[in-house]
Amino acid sequence: MHGLPPDEIARHLAHLPGWTFDGQAVLREYRVPDFRSALAFVNSIADLADISGQHPEIRIAGPRVTLACSSRITKRVSLQDIQLARQIQNYAETQETLAG
Repeated sequence: MHGLPPDEIARHLAHLPGWTFDGQAVLREYRVPDFRSALAFVNSIADLADISGQHPEIRIAGPRVTLACSSRITKRVSLQDIQLARQIQNYAETQETLAG
């Protein structure tokens, strides 16, 4: 799996509000009302990840869920990572309890 050049990643992220690129992964933090809501959100993300075959790094800190999409092996962002970020974003936009 090849990584995308930074300018192409930036073009994709222009259509994904709140997502950023740190040089190795595309990232987004979501805020939820509480820890249980964070777990429910992560479980929904796990379903999307399993279907896509891409699995983001997930960090839960209280009511915050941070997602990082990249290849764990190459530490680069692929088109599949961008597609997963888009799926996560689309799902999150349907959830009233999530804030960016």
